[in-house]
Amino acid sequence: LINEKIGSTFFIGIILTDAVIEADKIVNKTCMNCNLCVKMCKAQAINEDGILNQNKCISYLTSKKNLTNDEEKLIGKCIYGCDDCINVCPYNKNNITEIDSINENEFLNMSDEDFKNIYGNMACAWRGKKILDRNIILSNKNDSIV
Repeated sequence: LINEKIGSTFFIGIILTDAVIEADKIVNKTCMNCNLCVKMCKAQAINEDGILNQNKCISYLTSKKNLTNDEEKLIGKCIYGCDDCINVCPYNKNNITEIDSINENEFLNMSDEDFKNIYGNMACAWRGKKILDRNIILSNKNDSIV
């Protein structure tokens, strides 16, 4: 899905209500077929037709509970998500914000309560600290392999 103003950088949600709400005007924005996302994807999770194989997607793998050895290597330096495909999309050029880096040692040693207080409102919080800890450890392990 591509929004004229914000590209594809949004979450899809739903609200159940009996209120009468006027719908937005539908604007048909389609992919430019530049294939930058296909070329950028390290996991080759997007095929030439633009179809995403979620099981190969690094963003999916960084939130998956149990990883195979190949999947552990594939996530590389990603701690949560990847978004390389989103970052190169021309529709998103004005909508990308960089996230400050984290102090990995500080993160690994923080309590679950501190994690909830500091990261509780971020998209990664639903996955929990344990998976993010694993990804930090894998990131460092993968860094030493390269």
